[in-house]
Amino acid sequence: MNLICGECKKKDEVTKVRIEEQRKSYEPMDIFWDEDGKQHFHNPNYNIEHYICSNGHRFQLEHQAPDCPICKWKAPKPDISKGQIVKQKT
Repeated sequence: MNLICGECKKKDEVTKVRIEEQRKSYEPMDIFWDEDGKQHFHNPNYNIEHYICSNGHRFQLEHQAPDCPICKWKAPKPDISKGQIVKQKT
């Protein structure tokens, strides 16, 4: 994955980007086979990553697990404040 600070890109500046903080939900996945033998993946997990560039700009990216390919089940957006915070070393 390539990651570039949007503010620096607008100004034609070159910077490094680091993960400042991650918030993740750790809910169990529901994996099962339906009456037709098709496997379903219901993954309710959600991640938010906070980034900072070397010019001090901050931004975040949110990642939701994909919908179930069989039944199109979609996880509700959880309260990420309950998730674990993982600090990254810089």
